[in-house]
Amino acid sequence: MGRRVCLLFCLSVLILAAVGVLSGCQGEARVAGASPVPESSATTMVPNFTATMTATLTPTDTPPAPPTLIPQSPPATRPALACRDDLALVMEHNYVAGSDELLPALLPNSLIKKGWRVRNSGTCTWDSAYTLTSTPETQDWMLSIPPVAVVGSVKPGEMIDFWVQGSSPLAPGVYRSEWRLQNGRGVGFGDSLSLSFEVADQPGETPLPDVYLIASPLELLRGEAATIAWSAQQAKAAYFYISGQAWQEHPVEIKGSTVVAPERTTTYELRVVKPDDTIETRRITIEIVPFDPPKILSFRFQPGNEIVLGQCVDIVWRITGRVNTVTVLRDGVFYWTSLLESGATWDCPSQAGTYRYTLQVVGPGGEVEAERILEVRLP
Repeated sequence: MGRRVCLLFCLSVLILAAVGVLSGCQGEARVAGASPVPESSATTMVPNFTATMTATLTPTDTPPAPPTLIPQSPPATRPALACRDDLALVMEHNYVAGSDELLPALLPNSLIKKGWRVRNSGTCTWDSAYTLTSTPETQDWMLSIPPVAVVGSVKPGEMIDFWVQGSSPLAPGVYRSEWRLQNGRGVGFGDSLSLSFEVADQPGETPLPDVYLIASPLELLRGEAATIAWSAQQAKAAYFYISGQAWQEHPVEIKGSTVVAPERTTTYELRVVKPDDTIETRRITIEIVPFDPPKILSFRFQPGNEIVLGQCVDIVWRITGRVNTVTVLRDGVFYWTSLLESGATWDCPSQAGTYRYTLQVVGPGGEVEAERILEVRLP
């Protein structure tokens, strides 16, 4: 009996000790967990602990690599900039109005072939999508003439001749037509080109002038050109020459035109021999107007005089005065040419170092130039 009591007592002590150990482990589990665990869920203690460890050991998101701000090599081409359409009238080839708005006189239903020389003064290249078209202001007699398309391509600064052909109206009066160049979108631009003339009454009522000599324009800058036209109805012979020259050495057709570019103020003469051998002479003077040489108002780089290798720079200029050509040199070697008083080009140097850019401006009044230095440094 005494052994049985002792055995029961020892067994109770062991149970109490085991319970105490388990309680201690549960307490430790609460301390290590990220969130409290209900006492009735002792079997979920290990999964919670494992989840907590997994969350703790998961690495944070890897930050992205810093962007490359400067390319390792310069771009092969610069992105194309939007271009601008423009046209400047250089000269008229024929049927030029004279001084005091004297219009060329034509017979009814006579052939008309009118020509203009124009310059591409914009920044777009003209191609066959560009057409010379009569404007709504043009009278009906010219509306039947189809548009004239550009042949080939005309780059900025280049010139081209346009010709239109038609017949003069039968009715007497003053006639005028207007023409403009249109781009591929049908938008007209630049100077308008015009043709004006007078159709006289039928012979016997109001006869055409026997002899006339006209020129346009009558005032030029040195290097510019003018068109001179003449007509001598029913003449035996005609001579056109510079005043003071031997007229016998310069015979011409009794009706014609020519282009002149005098270096100084010059008087031209038309000598006409009529059917009765009488002589009639007409004179016209083209004056060369004095002018100053061009001036360079600004010549600069954008974004500045220093760039990092791989960047591009804009070369910008602004000039005042009459300009024939604008040329940009890089280190003394031709780089770009233009006819624009205000314009720009660009460069993307392929090596680090110092670059010297020269702006040379040529005008009727003389030549001027300016220099700028560009520093290209390594990243």
